[in-house]
Amino acid sequence: MIQHIKNTNCKLITTHCALADQGGLEIILTNLKDRQSANPTLMVGIPAGMSLQMKQLKELNKEGKFDFFEVFENKLILYFNELEPLETKKVILDLKAEIAGQFTAPPSCAYPYYDDQNTTWISGTKVAISRDQQPLNF
Repeated sequence: MIQHIKNTNCKLITTHCALADQGGLEIILTNLKDRQSANPTLMVGIPAGMSLQMKQLKELNKEGKFDFFEVFENKLILYFNELEPLETKKVILDLKAEIAGQFTAPPSCAYPYYDDQNTTWISGTKVAISRDQQPLNF
């Protein structure tokens, strides 16, 4: 069993915001072994009420933060060609608050592209979006 890809962190930097605000989502993927990991894949749950910024995703892709990406419903899938031994990839995304309310993202996971039986799961992050600058409480 290959358990050397680990999604070590996937969290919202801002858990309370107002409509139209930007909230950061920090994603960290680490290869924990001393050998190269081919084709790691990361599926990131995006909370309802928040939207990805496609322009930013295209720029990050161009900068080499990840090799390819797809968006399905409220999930962002990041593909990497490889991770070197003990290498860490860090991506920070800007999410825009679009709908007021309290939301929990679907769980996120990391796995080798050709071996989704060895998946590392992490709980969905929570966000509270208010109509004004007064924060909502969970």
